[in-house]
Amino acid sequence: MSKTCGHLAMEKDGEKITENLFFYLPDKYVDWPDTKITTQLSQITDKQWKLKLKSNTVTKDIQILSDRPAQFSENFIDLVPPDKFEITINCRQRTPLLESALQLRFLKSITSD
Repeated sequence: MSKTCGHLAMEKDGEKITENLFFYLPDKYVDWPDTKITTQLSQITDKQWKLKLKSNTVTKDIQILSDRPAQFSENFIDLVPPDKFEITINCRQRTPLLESALQLRFLKSITSD
């Protein structure tokens, strides 16, 4: 991965203010490593949840899907270890078991045989 990807981050007072990933090859030519995404889902209110994502390797274009009506604060994100990413999920209805309704897809998961 280190030969095909560059990661730039800008910090101010120890806090990241922006970052960008640069891929030097088209996605189909990158040898994507095996990826494990760790999730932590916590309920904020009856209709709002917080999803924390962490990956063991650079992961491109993570898409969050739900089989229930929901709005995500972010979608199609890139993860760079050791960073975590937090997403707020707003549901239209009270949703007690949101975890079973969520699915993650990412570039490696849809290009693997």
